[in-house]
Amino acid sequence: MNFVPFQGAATSNTMVIDGMPNTDEDQTGQSFVGGKGDLFKKMLNAIDLKFEDIFIATAIPWRPPGNRYPTNKEIETCRPYILDLVKILKPNIILCFGEISTNIILGTNQSILKSRGKWHIININLSSGLVISPYVLPTLSVPYLLTRPDMKKHAWEDMKLLRDKIKEVH
Repeated sequence: MNFVPFQGAATSNTMVIDGMPNTDEDQTGQSFVGGKGDLFKKMLNAIDLKFEDIFIATAIPWRPPGNRYPTNKEIETCRPYILDLVKILKPNIILCFGEISTNIILGTNQSILKSRGKWHIININLSSGLVISPYVLPTLSVPYLLTRPDMKKHAWEDMKLLRDKIKEVH
């Protein structure tokens, strides 16, 4: 129904990229609302981050019909826009929630369970000829955590990695 736009502090060194909107986000046109938003804010608070202090983007800014997994064509269509956004914002750290955003940013096609929990570095060429190399941390998606509370322990380990990296690079 609605395009979910980017939001947050464009000057932040930390960028969060979510996968695609859920039903509540699709209806409101905003990221991280409802139960998903509540859990996300708790995760941020647990590592002393505020919603207002990060920049948030959605890898696929619309909800595919029937809430289906995005097609390869949809993913490839959205990838340049997200990478351009990274070029504009130049974050030091990118937190990817879920498989979709992780595979778009890392240019991979693997399960989030294989990608999560470790830092990756990507090199992005700017038009000026400079290269930026943000740290990328994949983690489990918030909707997944809402349906699988037993997996929250893994997300907590990832959030501690994020907290430590923020302290290291800022």
